[in-house]
Amino acid sequence: MVVHSHITPSDWAKYVGDSDAAGGSYNRILPFLLGSVPMLDDDRLSLPNVDGGELSDAYGWATARPRVITLREDARPLWRIVRRYARILGESLPETQAVFIERTAEQTLRGAASLAASECSEVITEEVLSAA
Repeated sequence: MVVHSHITPSDWAKYVGDSDAAGGSYNRILPFLLGSVPMLDDDRLSLPNVDGGELSDAYGWATARPRVITLREDARPLWRIVRRYARILGESLPETQAVFIERTAEQTLRGAASLAASECSEVITEEVLSAA
């Protein structure tokens, strides 16, 4: 599930505190700090047209029946590296920073599964995992 929202840095600090970090909230969401979007400052510009037909077809494929998406053997070495890197990074950062990346490996795998599904595939290849 994806939730797109906007919160100012001051509200973030007001509503998301240390207990949220300790409870795991930080590693379940992926916040992005947005300085500005130049395109939004210029009313002469518009978003490009995007053909979403293939993505719509992939969504139909993915939801037509329950599916199990698995790692292909060629992706397993990279998966081990992602898991190890996330563990090492998490152990080397201060706790207040480590909570942001605590589930990096799992989120990477979820992203890879979504990318595989967008290609109507039940297999995560090394290329797809690398993209995630």
